[in-house]
Amino acid sequence: MPLNKYTESMLPAIESELQHQVARLDEPRMRPYYEMLTYHMGWTGEGAGPEVTGKRIRPLVVLLVTASYKSEWLHALSAAAAIELVHNFSLVHDDIQDNSDKRRGRTTVWKKWDMPQAINVGDALFVISNQAIMDLEKNYPADIVVRTARVIHYACLDLTRGQYLDMAYESRNDLSIEDYWKMIEGKTASLLSACTQVVRSWAVRMNQQLINIASLAGNSGWRFRFKMTSSASGATKH
Repeated sequence: MPLNKYTESMLPAIESELQHQVARLDEPRMRPYYEMLTYHMGWTGEGAGPEVTGKRIRPLVVLLVTASYKSEWLHALSAAAAIELVHNFSLVHDDIQDNSDKRRGRTTVWKKWDMPQAINVGDALFVISNQAIMDLEKNYPADIVVRTARVIHYACLDLTRGQYLDMAYESRNDLSIEDYWKMIEGKTASLLSACTQVVRSWAVRMNQQLINIASLAGNSGWRFRFKMTSSASGATKH
């Protein structure tokens, strides 16, 4: 099947799964809180729509790699959603740390609802990502769920390493290219690499090719981050 045919099927499924996971907070007394999450995800509020939801690259990678190993990609949806929710949790907190007023052309959550609420929104997205991982038990045995959680949690810790370096480097002018690569390794590259590594938990064929795919995803993350930085005129934070 052509790649575009896969993505045409996968993207709506990803969006539906994300909405299903975030709906855990869709309760009468929690409606304003729930709407903070749906706003950040690009589903509600001014300017809502596909232009502000993001490309969903990370969950797509999870599903495409799963499909490439002749596994049922629908069974991997909750893992794909978990990684995308981790990504979005990191964006909410990153906007606070960067003092960013805008994300994808819209007012950021912390600027719209103040910092304490935005921190809570980020925390909720992180917790829901963990609950999404647990949903894998519907299709996989417990040991696979645990291995998947281990990969994603390690990537989360890597994100904090990269974010620490990102903030620590702001006041320095003596950085080497090696310092920069190390920061990227803990940011964009870590989650992209996790997208392929989680598939090890359910792939039909475990071989060197899968390991190489995981390495390729990490390298792609470095290139993606480098392109973002290079194309931003004078900007050092993204």
